[in-house]
Amino acid sequence: MSNFIAWRNYIPRDAIFSGKAIIIYLAPLIVFPVVGWMLGTVRADILHNNGTDIIRMSCVTVVAVFVSVIAWFYITASLSLIFFLDS
Repeated sequence: MSNFIAWRNYIPRDAIFSGKAIIIYLAPLIVFPVVGWMLGTVRADILHNNGTDIIRMSCVTVVAVFVSVIAWFYITASLSLIFFLDS
């Protein structure tokens, strides 16, 4: 079970505040505030042009969340690969 998530093995347990831990655990999370900002911009644009359009905003939200999760997985895997090759 401990080998299920292999990238956790690259950070020692006593190095919780190390630079490597911050990069691997916190850097991929930057995707979510960026997507939230983009959704706010899209909502403002929809309200400015057509008034309220719940269906359009719902579709944009589903696509944005899907893309952000895919980007989060990609960034996490890339960082894990970089640190795997580094050590």
